Amino acid sequence: MPEPCSFSQVAVALATSSSIVVSPALIGVALERRLRARFGWRRPIGLLTVGLAVGYVWALLFNGVFGVRAGVFYYGRVIPGLAMSEGTKHQYPLYDALAMGVQMMVFTYLLGRTDAEGRTVIGAWAERRTKSGAGAAALSVVSVVLLGNLLYGAVFTPHLVTKLNGDVTEGPATELFPGVPNQPLHGGAGGGR
Repeated sequence: MPEPCSFSQVAVALATSSSIVVSPALIGVALERRLRARFGWRRPIGLLTVGLAVGYVWALLFNGVFGVRAGVFYYGRVIPGLAMSEGTKHQYPLYDALAMGVQMMVFTYLLGRTDAEGRTVIGAWAERRTKSGAGAAALSVVSVVLLGNLLYGAVFTPHLVTKLNGDVTEGPATELFPGVPNQPLHGGAGGGR
């Protein structure tokens, strides 16, 4: 039987309200609990491993398959050899899925790692730092939002670095959007190579 969610788990989930972040992390927690019960995995390693796998598959499906195929967004340029459908308007950088996997690995751990009282890592920390339940909830929310933004910046910084370094060179020959030129081969702050 699944463990009930604590108030701090709900606060953490609400703080990271985007379904892109919350849904795969919650799926990762539920999947890890089942796998841990079946195979006797240790919780930290299980949460991190399952979080990475679920985040990677989530990004691959929603960004790499559904998003680009439906025309929700396109990746104008990618690193050669590291993309699906490379050179077409439907290309998807596999390193994007890996970055999402790393991000979900951490969020899965934060949502799934609980103490004996059912509090998450951040919830327990927030309760030690405050005197009231409302204060702990507020500190949990602020902490997760801050951590989420820092983590997002950390895992997606390599995208910016490769773009600015001029490594992101593979793209479609035709315009992604009619009448709108594709992003330049070399550009952005620093101008690339």
